[in-house]
Amino acid sequence: MTIERIKQFAKKKEWQYLADGWDHIVFTNTDRSCVFRMPKVFSDRDTFDLELALLPQLQDLGIVVPQPTLKNESGFFWTEYPFVKGKSLFSVFGSLRTDALRQVCQSLQKLHSITQVDANVPIKDTRDRYKNRLDNINTVLKPLLYVSELAYCKDVLQRVLDLLPERQANTLSHGDAHLEHIYTDGDEVSLIDWSDVMITDPAREFQYLLRELPEETHQTLFESYGCGPDKMFWERAKMYVFTHTVDVLFILIDGTKKDMIPSFVERVKRDMKAWEEGKIPTS
Repeated sequence: MTIERIKQFAKKKEWQYLADGWDHIVFTNTDRSCVFRMPKVFSDRDTFDLELALLPQLQDLGIVVPQPTLKNESGFFWTEYPFVKGKSLFSVFGSLRTDALRQVCQSLQKLHSITQVDANVPIKDTRDRYKNRLDNINTVLKPLLYVSELAYCKDVLQRVLDLLPERQANTLSHGDAHLEHIYTDGDEVSLIDWSDVMITDPAREFQYLLRELPEETHQTLFESYGCGPDKMFWERAKMYVFTHTVDVLFILIDGTKKDMIPSFVERVKRDMKAWEEGKIPTS
């Protein structure tokens, strides 16, 4: 299946293009009542199957979790979701954004307390992941970075490992909680795109919001979510903002999106400057 074939199929269905994700393309119909997500690779069916099994179990979080329906036609398959109300928090500001953030944080706290679901959710253990990154960092990243940048990457990975409790409790997590995945119309708040749902350190949940939100808004996250399951929770959450860039570089080098590597090398440089200044890097 090629991107061109997907677009031709969408044109035949009279769908309108919405967005191009990491591993899927998103369309909508003419009356914008539904959203259609099509995988770029046919083997990505596993992600859709996971959503179909898991999302119906997440209806008591206090926010809208759009429910998927699997569709199949002419050799193509996709998931269909109801179009959510309002705008994403990327384009919403002031009290409307603050109120939505409070509601999302409280819902994430509920999500992170779920101990059992009837779905095969992938486990992504932070300790194992970052130990592996440290073991391989010289081989993988040395050709891309200056000595000082490589040393910085080692420091942030080691810092996260140092902050992890001896017995880290991994929990169910959305995995991709960007501002653009949170919608509000002033009444309802929706959290979309659960394709990266995982069982992991819940502090990782905030790695995107801490980067995307201005620093003066961070207190809303701290107060609305609470202190977390251990006293170093928010310190780890802040560190994951830094380690995420390093992690993506590893993924890009091993994958097919190598054209994105230069932009993330530049992000390492910006993150390193923020690290030296004692700040959280911004988008």
